[in-house]
Amino acid sequence: MTTTRVFKSTDSGAPVLTGQSGSLISLLHACLVGTSGVAYGSGGGAKTAAGWSEPFSNTATKGAWKNSAAAGGTGMCVRVLDDGSGAASFREAFMVSYATMSDIDTGTQLVPATTTAASGYAIRKSTTADSTARSWILIADECTFYLWLDNGDSSNQGKGFYWAGDYSTDLPSESLRFGCGGKNTYNAAGTSSFNSYAVGTSPGVPAAGNCCSIAVDYTQTGGCVLMQPYSILNNSNPGSSAVFPAPPQAGFPDIFANVLVYTRTAGLCIRGRMRGLYVCSTANAGSITSGNTRTPVNFGGNTLMDFAIWGSSSSLNAAFIDISGPWGI
Repeated sequence: MTTTRVFKSTDSGAPVLTGQSGSLISLLHACLVGTSGVAYGSGGGAKTAAGWSEPFSNTATKGAWKNSAAAGGTGMCVRVLDDGSGAASFREAFMVSYATMSDIDTGTQLVPATTTAASGYAIRKSTTADSTARSWILIADECTFYLWLDNGDSSNQGKGFYWAGDYSTDLPSESLRFGCGGKNTYNAAGTSSFNSYAVGTSPGVPAAGNCCSIAVDYTQTGGCVLMQPYSILNNSNPGSSAVFPAPPQAGFPDIFANVLVYTRTAGLCIRGRMRGLYVCSTANAGSITSGNTRTPVNFGGNTLMDFAIWGSSSSLNAAFIDISGPWGI
């Protein structure tokens, strides 16, 4: 069984994320692996790391992390480069994932494809290449992590929501059930890093701008494919009018549904579910505050954390992460 853990920039002893060299490497090392299993803090305030491993010797600006096969994960790896080599300098780092890695620069089943994002998906850490501290929240278990950050962009579109790791599937043969998501637009503020759409009557073909990819198509052959996160609740963006609006009686609870992993390499194909990630049935997403929590009456007592993930201040898409767990494999 996996354990869901929440890490925040406001925690005592938490790593500081800035627009400087290697700050994201330090953050991921602490939260995913830590020192002797402790992410940061001491005594009663110590935070246990998420249970990933580091298969190679990371440097100050380059790191690789492997999820836990012992906890039911695929054993996939995430590699992050934070050396300022892109056009945005240290404002952005670059993330890719692999099924396996033979060294810190080499792996199999690359995600995303270089035709989608030549250097990997960008993680825009900050709008400024300086020591200004940026707020962040990382939620992870042994197999998957989600990273939200406020990079200082005035536009809600610029706020970052990134993920890497495994998704859930009901197909036992799907051993390459992993991927990652970020920005494929480099050196640009105010552009979406993750967009979660809802399944309508005619879902579109996932395009490069969707900024999510998974390792392989439904045949389990070939290279990675673009993936679109969808929800069955709406026929437009999460947070907009619902297909199944709540009845008019007072007190009817919000309805939450899994975000689905959807590809369209040969017809519509629902591949599985994003682990621990949900959208809501009601049109209140424009007023949420990232990091707030709620315990829905119809959610088995588990607590959700709110995240604004894309859009303008008046039309804001939202995602909700189950911080109680476990998320399931």
